[in-house]
Amino acid sequence: LAAEKLSKMFADGVVVTPGELDMIAELQLEKFNARKVTFPLSSFKPAVKPKEEEVLGFYKANPKLFMTAPMLKAEIVRFAFTVPQITPSEATVQAYYKAHENEFVKDGKVQTLAQVRGKIVDVIRVETGKRLALEAAKKFRDGIYDAVAADSIETAKGQMEVFAKLAAKNKLQIIKTDWFTPETKEIKGIGAEPALVEALFKTNPTHTPLLRTSLVGERGVYVAASTALQPSRVADFADVKDKAEELLLAEKSKQAVS
Repeated sequence: LAAEKLSKMFADGVVVTPGELDMIAELQLEKFNARKVTFPLSSFKPAVKPKEEEVLGFYKANPKLFMTAPMLKAEIVRFAFTVPQITPSEATVQAYYKAHENEFVKDGKVQTLAQVRGKIVDVIRVETGKRLALEAAKKFRDGIYDAVAADSIETAKGQMEVFAKLAAKNKLQIIKTDWFTPETKEIKGIGAEPALVEALFKTNPTHTPLLRTSLVGERGVYVAASTALQPSRVADFADVKDKAEELLLAEKSKQAVS
């Protein structure tokens, strides 16, 4: 910066002595070698284990660090994706081929319909299975809404009774879950359906238990409702004692550094 300033002054007509010119040259040619020494916080970890009273005090002073995750239970009807063994019409196959020609390019050329017919049939079957599942789920969900609206049912209990009644009428299995949290990777009996977990945590089993629409997931389409909720709360000290001690030691390490 100093060299830059002196150069600008020189350009503006300021008289510069030979010594100042030498200083400019030195600044422009000067190099620095920097070194960084890192001291991990673990290096400052107290050697003495804190007493339980101190850990308990830290736990009480920082309740937000020890909150449990909220938990839900739900009842779910799944319309699984299946692959119906249908035979698409020739017109359907040709229409798909023309609409997706860019997907059938090999070695710079579009493959003929004869070369990709089998692949197209498989894709149409998969898409048909998904469409049928979506239509069945929507019909079931609309039936619930219509029955709830017709009888002016406002309570969560009444809505769940309609849900169970229509499921039985349509011979649909209701999967009743165990407790799960927003971080649950797989729901027992359902599998990994993160969008379903997220959607259910936006419901309220006391007032609005049902999902507002049928939900398209990874394995099928779902009509579901939450049935019980355990709100987030401060965990019992016995359950988080080790975590509290670990966080306390980390806090002491930071204080030792500062």
